[in-house]
Order: sequence, then structure tokens, then C-alpha cells
Amino acid sequence: MPASRPVEVRQHLIAALHADLVGPFLPESGDGPRSEEVLPLPPSRWYLCGFLAPEQGRAPEEQVEEGELGEGDDDEEATASQEPEPKKKSLLPASLGVSVFVPDGDAKDVITARVSFADYELVEGGESGEEADGRRKHEWRRKPRSPVEVDVPIEPKVLAKGIPLPGFPELVLTGVAEEVVAPGLPKGVRALSLFLVNRRQPALRGREDEAYIFQVELEVRCAKGFVARPNVRGEGSEEWDERVADLQFRNRVEYVVGHGIAAEPVEKDGRVVAVRTTWLPTATVPRVKTRDNVPDVLVGMEDLAALPDAATARAKLSPLVEHYAAWIAGQKTTRLDTPGRRSTLEALLRRAECARERIAAGIDLLEQDPLAFDAFRIANRAMADAARRRPDRYKEGAQPAWRLFQLAFVLLALPGLADETREDRETVELIFFPTGGGKTEAYLGVIAFNLVLRRLRGQD
Repeated sequence: MPASRPVEVRQHLIAALHADLVGPFLPESGDGPRSEEVLPLPPSRWYLCGFLAPEQGRAPEEQVEEGELGEGDDDEEATASQEPEPKKKSLLPASLGVSVFVPDGDAKDVITARVSFADYELVEGGESGEEADGRRKHEWRRKPRSPVEVDVPIEPKVLAKGIPLPGFPELVLTGVAEEVVAPGLPKGVRALSLFLVNRRQPALRGREDEAYIFQVELEVRCAKGFVARPNVRGEGSEEWDERVADLQFRNRVEYVVGHGIAAEPVEKDGRVVAVRTTWLPTATVPRVKTRDNVPDVLVGMEDLAALPDAATARAKLSPLVEHYAAWIAGQKTTRLDTPGRRSTLEALLRRAECARERIAAGIDLLEQDPLAFDAFRIANRAMADAARRRPDRYKEGAQPAWRLFQLAFVLLALPGLADETREDRETVELIFFPTGGGKTEAYLGVIAFNLVLRRLRGQD
């Protein structure tokens, strides 16, 4: 049997987790009723989430009748007290919903809501009959429901009154809609919040879960496509990290906010035409790829260790400074929509220019200080030898090589390490990069240079 790809393993694990926490799910096609199931316990005790309880709470305990207890209830509990007590408001969720921005339209505009769920029914005695002690065995049998679709007018009065689901009048879609004016939003956009509410009458004690709905999902579709929410989360913040994040992720927008549940957009032909709820939100974090396709920069560790002289080192390393300068110049032309983001960009580019000057100073050092040049070559040799100890990594003439950001990091650190009077000697540099990107190797390159230089200078 061929090995599964990592993405397939991930999908299998997500599906298994969903089945464990929420319950049976739709087949990959997404069509048709969900699978059947028989549970030995009430499903609200079997699953941790994914269900909605009745909005009115639970039924009075005096309505309990003999033989109506679910698994785990004692007979004494059924007959201990016959005095009525008021209904108790349930702490379990009775509704879920989404909020979206709908494009400009008229009162005749409708959206389509698609609701998926399942019911469970208590079966007394079960298929296996009575247990050894004579007590009845109870089972909860799943009743799959085909997804229900309903057109929802974007009219405040209709939404406030509620729209019953066809065939399930006690399951109601309700909500609010109003025009909204905000920076970055087109004229006439309406904010719509739509909720699915379980307004069933509470069931008798021991059978409460018969009034619940399970594996609930709500999908809302708009033929015109939903409008993105302006991304202003970090705008105007006094925290530097938030300002940087606001700049870097300015083009990341959200189309839906979930209420009592997570929600995600559904794209088609570059537009978000639907949003849907999910009890198990997931996200794919793309792998960060460094820019390493610069052929005129010498990055091979063994090649750097074999540099014949400092002049050759300058010729092989200076293009790195030139490419970085070109990148900085390109970033200055970035179009931004707010003065705050422009100010943040300018501050970042000043820091980038400082880093470029330090890289250039590191290359100058190799030409000005023979011991620093020797230390640089020896450090590269040590790093190459260490890298080659990894088996089956370098074949057919390949050699260990620096990534461009690693080489830049090493070079910008050289002047501060070699000169105790440098202003940046006390500056501690950190590389912000995902695990596996090469941070440790860059740090080790700096450490190797410093250790060798100190030994060449006769320092402890």
C-alpha cells in the first residue's frame, strides 16, 4: 500500500477529530443525509460540541414518567420527588449564527441559507434487549436529516419575525440587517447577522436530547458575492508589533464572523459567494520560502572558505548589498491607503537601510582586517564540515551553502564582533523565522566567527 502524502494524513486526522468531537459528517460529495449511528449514551454526553439545545431550557421534572430515563439515570431519581419546580434555563447554546456584509441592493434581494443537522431518538430496550440485571438498556439512534434550503429576504421585519425551516417549524432563522457606513466599504453595503435558533419545546427528563439538534451547520450563499470587511484591526495602535502586523497583513481581510461558532468563506472564481459555520476551524499556514535565486552572490560555505584574498571576497559578496538596496528602493514605492501605514513603512525601511550599511561594513572589515578575513574563512570551513556530517544531504558535487538571509545576518554582525568601539556592538539581533528556516545555522555562523577571531587574536 503506497504511503499517504502529508496533506492526506492531515485531512484524515482532522476528519477523525471531527467525528470524535462533533459526530458523523457528510461524505466528501457534501450531498445526501449523514450516516446513521447508535449510541449507548445521550449524544450531548457523547459529543463535546456541535449541538443546539432548546431555547426555553428544560422541561419541569414533574413530567418524568417511568421508563423515560436515559442511560446513567437511577430509578430512584425518577420517583424521589414529584413536586413541580419551575423550568430551568439551559446553559447550553440554543443558537448559532454568522455576520456578513451584503452588497448594495433592494428589498427584494434574498440570500440562500442551507441548514444541516441530525436528530437522535431514545430507543428503550435497544436491539440487545434487557441487560443481565433485568434493567432495560437504552440506546440513542441517529435520525439523519437531509440539508434544508430556504430563501431569506434581506428585510429587517421578516428577519426579526423569523423564518421557520420547511418541515421543521420550530427551527427558526432570525436576524437583523441594516445599512452600514464605514471607511473602506462601498456605498449601500448592508450588515447582515443571521442566526439559527432551536425553539423546540423541551423534552421530558431523560429524553432531553430528543429536542436537541446535532452536527449543526449553517451555510449562507449570496449570488452577488459578499463584501470584505475592511482590515483596520491594528491601525492607529501605539504598539510597534501591532503596527507592523497591520502593515504586513493589510491585504488580509475577513468575510464572515461567527457567533457561538467559527465560520469560513467559500470562494468561487475569485469571489466569496458563500460562508459556512464550522465547529473545527482549520487553517493552512504556507511555508515561508527565502529568496535564494541570486547567482552572482557566493553562498557556498566551502567556496567562501577557499577565497584567495579579501578583494575576491568583496567581488563575490558585494552583489548581496546591491540586491538588498534595490529591494529597499522597490519597497519605497508601495502604495498605502493611510498615513499611519506609510509612517510604519518608512520606519521599517530606515531599519532596513541601517542593516544594509552594516552588511556593507562587514564586507569592508574582511578587506581591512586580515585576521577577520582568516576567521571568516575558517568559520565557513567549520560550518561546512559540520553540515557534511548529515548523511545523504550533499550528493553529486553539491556543497553546504548559506541562504541569503543567513549570509547577510553573519556579515552584518562582523563589525560589532571585531570592534569593541562600534555603536552596534551592544545590539542583539534576532531572526524572526518559522521553525526549520535556518535560524540556528545563522547564529552558529556568527558564534564560529567570534570564537575563531578571538583565538587568532590570542584572546580568552
